[in-house]
Amino acid sequence: MELCEIFSYYGVDAALISLVNAALCLLLKKTALKNKPKLITVLAYISGTILYAVYESFSQANAMYAFENIGSVTENGMTIGTLTYLLCAAINKFLGGGGVATASDGLEELLAGIVAEDKRQDCADKIMQAALEKSGEELKNSVNEILNESGAQADEISLALIVSAAEKLAEAAKESNAADNANAAAQDDRAENKDASAAE
Repeated sequence: MELCEIFSYYGVDAALISLVNAALCLLLKKTALKNKPKLITVLAYISGTILYAVYESFSQANAMYAFENIGSVTENGMTIGTLTYLLCAAINKFLGGGGVATASDGLEELLAGIVAEDKRQDCADKIMQAALEKSGEELKNSVNEILNESGAQADEISLALIVSAAEKLAEAAKESNAADNANAAAQDDRAENKDASAAE
């Protein structure tokens, strides 16, 4: 699944907030927190939640919105954090020679500091595949196994962030696949109708 499909699923507001968050995280990653990739990971999710809370408070014209809707704000903040990592992966791919950023690239960026660089892409692909097939505690156990196979250990917070990101990316991938299947079916129907009318 490509980056543009994921952002079209979550919307323009999430994309713009993620862009601001990605700029902040990339700036900190290159300066003050250069050797602290795990801290950048947590910061991306915390700042994503804060930025989303501020955005919703302004758009709803309610300063207490974030406190009144803490569950929704937290979930959307996690989405912003995940999309931030996708944007960071896309920027790194663009600056590093090109290619299209995928959901696995976002997970690969998230695994920095946890998994050795030479095993990161394979690990991200396996986690993404597991997320397409599993969810909840079953996915958490699978991710933990995949990390262990890669020779990595993740603390509970990192593991929870990786699982959350994988679930959100898998959700967008499933939605995109369903839309693609619906479009393909509609095109098939139009072709059949065209053939039927031509035969008459």
